[in-house]
Amino acid sequence: MLKRILGLGRAQARTVSIESTGLSFPVGPGETVLEAALRAGIAFPNKCRSGACGTCRCTLREGRVREKVDTSYVLGADDLQRGQILACQSLACTDLRLAVEGLQPQQRIPAPRATEGEIIAMRPLTADILEIRLRLQSPMPYLAGQYAELARKGIPGARQYSFARGSGDGHAVSEPCFFVRHVPGGRFTAWLHHQAVVGDCLSVQGPYGDFWLRDAMRPMLCVAGGSGMAPLRAMLEDAAERQVERDVLFCFGARTEADLYCLDDMKLLASRWRGRFRFLPVLSEEPAESDWQGRRGMVTAEMMSELKDPAGMDAYLCGPPPMVDDGIARLKAAGMAEARIRFDRFLDASHQPSAQAVP
Repeated sequence: MLKRILGLGRAQARTVSIESTGLSFPVGPGETVLEAALRAGIAFPNKCRSGACGTCRCTLREGRVREKVDTSYVLGADDLQRGQILACQSLACTDLRLAVEGLQPQQRIPAPRATEGEIIAMRPLTADILEIRLRLQSPMPYLAGQYAELARKGIPGARQYSFARGSGDGHAVSEPCFFVRHVPGGRFTAWLHHQAVVGDCLSVQGPYGDFWLRDAMRPMLCVAGGSGMAPLRAMLEDAAERQVERDVLFCFGARTEADLYCLDDMKLLASRWRGRFRFLPVLSEEPAESDWQGRRGMVTAEMMSELKDPAGMDAYLCGPPPMVDDGIARLKAAGMAEARIRFDRFLDASHQPSAQAVP
């Protein structure tokens, strides 16, 4: 009998198996199914880990779980009837058997770990995006495209930021960097942009997320807005290092010309890339009287004018949720299979169901 229960279940270790994969892993008392899977190095689909995005939804075939919070705000009546759960909110009351779509059984990922990091460099990239570089007490392995959670003593909550540099395909990195956008009203980003200094320390935990480059030979579309540049730059750096040979169109959306950054990095990538590499900036609020000669409008609309065969490409989108959602809708309408669209919505406190993730 399958059952989803709130507030029940004894605290003891259980085993979770994923059908059709041969994968199984232990889950300890108080540990969510997702936490246990990531600790075991299993590439379980995940993004926000707070129950907001629904990426970690899976089907409970056998067993019982206890939900940390009511997940009906994400899972509809039909989902619940089919036995779907959110792995990030589910505690095992018995041994479990799950069906998980989108999981890659052969892919192994670095297990999350916690460490401390000292700020060793800070550099403004635009008026509201700051690059910070940390020196970690313990090096952290990650796949380019993943993120870490950063926290500051005295400021409640942890914030999620993508690694902005490549890792050499999962190697441990001692000095990662991140792009931090100032969120109006955000305590952490206000502190970091206006008060933090070199030498300040942060708690760092990760890596998390399933936004990384999949192996393929198809042409690739990258679309980013704002600080969504970070994980895509990291992915492309690692791909260039591996001498990946596939055509790339990278469309970057910004408000004005002053909001463009990493332009030299894009030129360097283009010079190293094995294949055709094109970087296309698109400005949505550039004054009409300026001397900007490039594209204007919404980046998701402009990208479509550049695509001759969307169905034959892979897409990676990262940035504000409205941009990502509009891009996904346009690509699917143009014939791109959903399985070939990878994305990472950059959520802030306004998108979260709880105070777990704040700006």
